[in-house]
Amino acid sequence: MLRRWLIPGALAILLLGISPAAAGAATPAASMIASAAPLTVGASEAGGGAHIDFWQMQLAGGDQVTVDFTGSSSNEYTFQLYAPGTTDATFSQLPAADTASTNGNSPDQITLQAPYTGNFVLAVCQNTGDCRDVLTGSGVNPMTPYTFTTTLPGGGITPAAATAETRATGTIDPAAPLTVGAFEAGGGGHADFWQMQLTGGSLVTLDFDSSSSNEYTFQLYAPGTTDATFSQAPAAVSAGTNGSSPDQITLQAPYTGNFVLAVCQNTGDCRDVLTGSGVNPMTPYTFTTAVPAPPVPIPPTPVPTLPVKGGGTSPPPVAPPPTASLRIARQTATVTATGRLAVRLTCAGAPCTGSIRLAAVVTTTTGTGRRRKTHTKTQTLGTAAFSKLAVGSHAVEVDLGAAGLAALRHHGYRLKSTATATYRSGSKTRKTTGAVSLTGTRPTRR
Repeated sequence: MLRRWLIPGALAILLLGISPAAAGAATPAASMIASAAPLTVGASEAGGGAHIDFWQMQLAGGDQVTVDFTGSSSNEYTFQLYAPGTTDATFSQLPAADTASTNGNSPDQITLQAPYTGNFVLAVCQNTGDCRDVLTGSGVNPMTPYTFTTTLPGGGITPAAATAETRATGTIDPAAPLTVGAFEAGGGGHADFWQMQLTGGSLVTLDFDSSSSNEYTFQLYAPGTTDATFSQAPAAVSAGTNGSSPDQITLQAPYTGNFVLAVCQNTGDCRDVLTGSGVNPMTPYTFTTAVPAPPVPIPPTPVPTLPVKGGGTSPPPVAPPPTASLRIARQTATVTATGRLAVRLTCAGAPCTGSIRLAAVVTTTTGTGRRRKTHTKTQTLGTAAFSKLAVGSHAVEVDLGAAGLAALRHHGYRLKSTATATYRSGSKTRKTTGAVSLTGTRPTRR
């Protein structure tokens, strides 16, 4: 077995011009996970000559590994990180925690990110996007020889930051308390969960970063939420990155309690991952939380009183009550198979109470031939009410009725709609609108 791997590595060293010193630091790849050796970051590695290559790689959550790749073939090479504890017997059962591909370029530079701290399995394969597929004959066997060098920009996550991280869980019941102010990393599964003790009204800012341009949703679920009850009630508070990275979002606790923090990708409601929505596994990401100190109250400026006829002074003027304002940003909402979606609202000034209406201009046709006519009309797709939304970002759940689902289906599961929110602002009733692009999943034909 040793000769099988040393020959391709030696050929790569001779053909691609690796120095003897770098060659001495290289760790030979293995064709089985059980015999994979630890890879040394910074060393030049060589592989190829069989159906797949394996190494072990100790990383801290959030570490970004830069891979400088060179191969003699213009084919695609896929580099994947598999969860710590993966064995030859379990390799086919779960997807990789992160994946990066050369896309047929050589030389090329790609990046892998660890979603949490652990001793990962690094797998490399050729001409298949999932290295598990080599078990069923996909890919190139034997792989064309290649070389690569790994680096951790900036030295990687510091030991102090890595020690302070709280690893997310894929279910709620074993979720651990998140430490406010600590650097956190996540991804690699269908959803991430932490516990978070917050005081009612407190604002939590999250400084978010990810290599993906997809949307990540952060949601606070009510204290006492369990895996058994997770699907039964919407989140108390929700905020999304809207595809921006880095980004800063804010969550506000509506009351005091030990909340469940859920994170998911490409769905506005993390409960939808239970029915297959979103991205699984999620692209790794990082964030840091902070609870800003409340502003120091400014003493009111004394109001001069005016003398009134008959003596005495006039009473000070009464300050007007705080007024709410509401904004609906342009957004894309994913509609589940049952017609459920989440519309993101931002409330400012004071708690927001009102209702939301989702409408779209739909087209229908009647008649045939010369009698064929196209008709357009504005159709209400769904409505929802909201009450006393705290200042901050929220996801309001809207259910499309049968007519709304039919309109979405008629337009190829892509429909532009307008959300109109009617809400109370002081003593007045105000309206605000925003564009919401609806997307649905076309049913698979059987």
